[in-house]
Amino acid sequence: MNENAYSAPAVQHAARVEIKGAGWTQFFGILQIIGGILYCLPIFTIPIGLPTILSGLALYRGGGMARAYSLSRDPDLADQALREMLRSFRILGLAFLILSLLMAAAILFAVLIGSTAGILESIQNQ
Repeated sequence: MNENAYSAPAVQHAARVEIKGAGWTQFFGILQIIGGILYCLPIFTIPIGLPTILSGLALYRGGGMARAYSLSRDPDLADQALREMLRSFRILGLAFLILSLLMAAAILFAVLIGSTAGILESIQNQ
């Protein structure tokens, strides 16, 4: 009587949820890839599109591995699936931080140029 009577139904329920979740993960990976391709169409937005594509590929692979795990119950597949999904989030997180810094630098540059132009104009008018 050392066995948990509730363990079998929980495992069966978890398998169904994992298969559904894996499909959604792959779907969002495909959406990210398509969005990244669209971002890459104008040349100046390639720095946004490339990480989005790479993140979508990692998310798609992670979903495929999660689906394979839910069918085989191989713990190595679960580990690989989580690593791929984590890689996807890391790529997007780093891209967000880099782009945020670039935007802050661009805003600072625009303010400095604008204020310099204003100062030079006031000097010329004197």
